[in-house]
Amino acid sequence: MVNSSSPSLPAVDAAASTVPARGSTGAWPPALDDLPAALRERLSRIRLLCLDVDGVLSDGHLYFLGEDEAGPRWGMRFAVRDGVGIKRLQAAGIEVAILSEGALPGSQARARSLGVRHAFFGLKDKLTRFTALCQELGLAADQAAFVGDELSDLPLLRAVGFAATVPEAVSDMHRAVHYITQRPGGLGAVREVCELILAARRSAATQAS
Repeated sequence: MVNSSSPSLPAVDAAASTVPARGSTGAWPPALDDLPAALRERLSRIRLLCLDVDGVLSDGHLYFLGEDEAGPRWGMRFAVRDGVGIKRLQAAGIEVAILSEGALPGSQARARSLGVRHAFFGLKDKLTRFTALCQELGLAADQAAFVGDELSDLPLLRAVGFAATVPEAVSDMHRAVHYITQRPGGLGAVREVCELILAARRSAATQAS
């Protein structure tokens, strides 16, 4: 992963290589032990998971629902299993944030339904909002993970301790992250990252005891 410095964020070491999606054994999510040690170490430090919406928390499609006096109405589709993963992280004391360029009512309603306290929509600069959020929470950049799928997400992906994208993202994204999920966006990708973070947390706690 190419390092991008920011005056308000600590530098994060570059990843040796992207970890490809794993699915040859059919196991999902992949076992933590199947990941390189350096990646497991990154995951063990995560205290904040940041998520894009379109193509990550949703399946990336817009569903035309007709028009009314306010104009076109658009629907979105989300996976229940992703919501379960977010709830599991929250129960473990890990913060979850949504950082989205879009501002559709569906994405905002989904954030409310999951109890995501740090949900920001209509962002032009995700990195600046992320920097402020880390300061508010007293966290370093390497204690945060981000799952994004578009080129506009690259600055933030280069700043966090664990960067992930989805398999259908463009190749530039694949080259810029630490991890590519097995599952597509909106169909389990978020749950996969949640479970890896939780597994790394359990492993670190076991080793410390």
